[in-house]
Amino acid sequence: MLLYNSEKVSSYRILSSQDSYFSLTWELYSSSFPVEERRSLENFYNILGNQSFHAEIIFDHDQFVGLFFWWNFDKFRYIEHFAICPEKRGQGLGSLILNHFKIQSSLPVLLEVEPGDTDLAKRRIQFYESNHFHLHLFPYIQPPYGSDSMPIPLQIMSYPKSLPLDTFNAFVKTIHQKVYQYFQN
Repeated sequence: MLLYNSEKVSSYRILSSQDSYFSLTWELYSSSFPVEERRSLENFYNILGNQSFHAEIIFDHDQFVGLFFWWNFDKFRYIEHFAICPEKRGQGLGSLILNHFKIQSSLPVLLEVEPGDTDLAKRRIQFYESNHFHLHLFPYIQPPYGSDSMPIPLQIMSYPKSLPLDTFNAFVKTIHQKVYQYFQN
């Protein structure tokens, strides 16, 4: 599925580590997320073959400007990682991509954010809230991305509305089983 395609902005799904844009994507991914909040290179290679996982890269007039990694599940969609190149931030591209993604399906959308303990975390939460996501205060722990990592306390945000606790727990169970199963040995 093409995430977005207009005169200005388009996307392309990476299906292999042999893709010509893989190294650019990996560079942005590595520089945008702390090591404990991202996949290893080997794990990323392996996950590209999963039909539910979509590694989309974003272009603005044929210039690589970002990445959007997400999962498609029966009852919701989950955004695993989303980043715009630093020099392109603040120009509305993030909101444009996010809004298009939200209207492609009637399914709820979930994502993880760091608790608002730092200015950067607060700005991320505000960005998603300005795009109509709701911050949940239910306890949430992100499983480790590898055997050498630790679980991380994060928070879940959802669109288009807040989730009741039972739905929240069911969605979290799916995320833990489907997204993080690759890291449990």
